[in-house]
Amino acid sequence: MSKLSNRIRKLIFALAGILVCGAFYFLPAPDSLDACATAVGSTGITAMRVLGAILLAIIWWIGEVLPNWMTAISMLLLWVVLGRIPFTSAFSAYSGSTVWLVIGAFCLAATVTKTGLFNRITLGLIRVFSPAFSQQILAMLLVDTLCAPLIPSAAAKA
Repeated sequence: MSKLSNRIRKLIFALAGILVCGAFYFLPAPDSLDACATAVGSTGITAMRVLGAILLAIIWWIGEVLPNWMTAISMLLLWVVLGRIPFTSAFSAYSGSTVWLVIGAFCLAATVTKTGLFNRITLGLIRVFSPAFSQQILAMLLVDTLCAPLIPSAAAKA
């Protein structure tokens, strides 16, 4: 896919998401949504605006308009600005220590991968064993056992 067609595709998805979000900003809430929102202490208008921001994020994720993390932050900011949701409620997931532990682990894993540290560890451990097939299999098992706990993602471990 050429750069120009990729940019056009991203522009189309960006505009489609903004159009959908804008439509949900001005559309009246259906009675059922209004009743559900009232039951939890909100209004149907707020629910429609939040739904519009969610659909904007989904369309942008599908079209890869922005990086995933930037789209998620944009969605949360739209909740605060358009939906009038308190900042502390919209960003409450980032107040706990668990999310920052995971973010730190992914940053550490990205650093180790980009610097080639895993490659150097693997090659260093494999060189210790003889070039015989059984010894190389044993070396691979040892390398996997030592390096697997350093990778925070289960998909990357596989």
